[in-house]
Order: sequence, then structure tokens, then C-alpha cells
Amino acid sequence: LWKAATTVMTLAAVALIGWLAIQATGRRESIQQAREARGHALQLAADFAASEILKEINLRFDILSQLAIDEDLRQKMEQIGRSPDNEESWKPLEDWLGARKADHERQAPADSWFINDVRGIQIARSPRSAASGGGDYSHRDYFHGKGADLPEDSENVKPISEPHLSAVYRSTSTGHLKVAFSVPIENRRRGDERAVIGVLAMSVDLGEFSFENELPPGHEVVLM
Repeated sequence: LWKAATTVMTLAAVALIGWLAIQATGRRESIQQAREARGHALQLAADFAASEILKEINLRFDILSQLAIDEDLRQKMEQIGRSPDNEESWKPLEDWLGARKADHERQAPADSWFINDVRGIQIARSPRSAASGGGDYSHRDYFHGKGADLPEDSENVKPISEPHLSAVYRSTSTGHLKVAFSVPIENRRRGDERAVIGVLAMSVDLGEFSFENELPPGHEVVLM
């Protein structure tokens, strides 16, 4: 009886070890499958982000680029350039900017639109801001396009010559972290007389582009 009991106990122990091994293998396979599923979901999110955010970025640059060649805008900017410190001449430009922002608000929502003259002075903003109006923002990356803000006392900073997505900055008006889409405004002359006479831009809060409703559960893609 003792030998039989020992044999049964041994067989039971072997069976238990085998069962535990099978369970451990199953858990490892489940963990691996979960990791693979998560990796697939993250890849989907990355692909979706690259596609959808690129569309949003291109849309905003298309809008700004078309408006930057508006003849009315060019004339207003050249008038301001002839008398840059005459703030009375800024008002028509601010009205123009506010109307353009309203026209595109549903298509391309933005926290603000603004225009800087060739010196980097903010001469128009929609919505208007007493905190930033008339301020010198030539040090901002959205103005010069060098990839990062410069020291505020930088001198002789040149404006961008092509569309630019700025580095992250903190808004003077709201204190929020933002990025800006900016394009040059040219005088549309030829040869040596061709020149940039200002910068047209729109700003968005970080996280403005959010696509969580179209991604796998638990994932969210935002502009950073």
C-alpha cells in the first residue's frame, strides 16, 4: 500500500508540474499575443497620425499661402511699411485679418491669427490682444524660422522666406503652450526688388489636433 501510495503521489506531482508548465506556457503565449496586439495598435496609431496630422498641417499652410498673395493684403502691408509706427494704419489690416479668420474658422480652427511686419512687430491679431499688440516678436521661431526662439534682445533678425511650422512657445496673450503656422508676405516684385514685407501666421494650442475617436481604445494622437 505504501509503494502504491508513493507511486500515486509521484504521478500526481508529475501531473501537477506538467499542468503548471502548460499554464505557464499559455500565459507566456498570451503575454506575447498581447504585446503583439499592442504593437500593432501603436503602429496603426502612428500611421494614422502621420496621415491625418499631415493633412491638417497642409490644409493650414494652403490657406495661409493663398491669403499671403492677396493683393489687398499686399497693399496694406506696403502702406504700413512706408510709415511703420503709424498705428492708425494697423486698424484696416486687423479688420482684414479678423474677416479671414472668421471665413476659415470651421475649416481650420485656430486660437489666433496674427501678422508681424518685416521688423517682427505684431501689427494685427485676431482676436485682438492688448498684451501682444505692438510687441516685438522677431525672436520667435515662427518669424525667423531658425528652429528655436532666439534671445529677446536679438537684432537684425530676418523674416522667414518660406512656410514654417514653429517650435513650441508660450503665448504672451494666454500663457498657453502653442505652435504657429507661418508664411511670408512678399511685395510680389521681381529681381532685386523682391522682398518679404511681413509674416502671416495662425497659432494652435498643443493638443488641438486630437483624433482619439478614430483610434483603437485607449489611444490618442495630438500635435506636439
